[in-house]
Amino acid sequence: MTPDLLLTTPALDQEYPRIWSTAHSESIPSSSEMEKGGFWVRSVAYLIDKTVLSIVGLLFFFASRIAQGGGVLPLKNFFTTLFLTYCANLIFGAAYFTYFYGYTGQTIGKMVCGLKVVSTEGGLIGYRRAFLRWIGYIISFYAFFLGFFWIAVDPDKQGWHDKIAKTFVIKV
Repeated sequence: MTPDLLLTTPALDQEYPRIWSTAHSESIPSSSEMEKGGFWVRSVAYLIDKTVLSIVGLLFFFASRIAQGGGVLPLKNFFTTLFLTYCANLIFGAAYFTYFYGYTGQTIGKMVCGLKVVSTEGGLIGYRRAFLRWIGYIISFYAFFLGFFWIAVDPDKQGWHDKIAKTFVIKV
């Protein structure tokens, strides 16, 4: 038996894929049949993801401080460390969201909340569209979070990042 067979239940897989399955050939309902994830559950999932990314960022920050000799360093070195940590977090965040959305359609937060990112056609989005979706995150963030709040008022429960990448977030 393969690991996928051990982790999935055939009756459930016909309707929705299990959240821990990584098979790429799963059938997903059409966009009209999908139950879409709303604003609040998606917010919780995003907060979980940001917590994971923040822990990694803190580890990077402390590791870079230790590498510089630890203790009290000149203010210039401290701001350099902050800038490098910000850049590392940006790169790691892009890699995190692009990899997980492109490979399985789920980040850690989406897995915990029972959500999955799919294309408007109902399939996995792939790495290019996942990266485009992450770019949409940046646009939504720097536009005073309006792209995220859009989920609450949109009839399809899509944020700007979903509209840019042509994706839905569904419940699994």
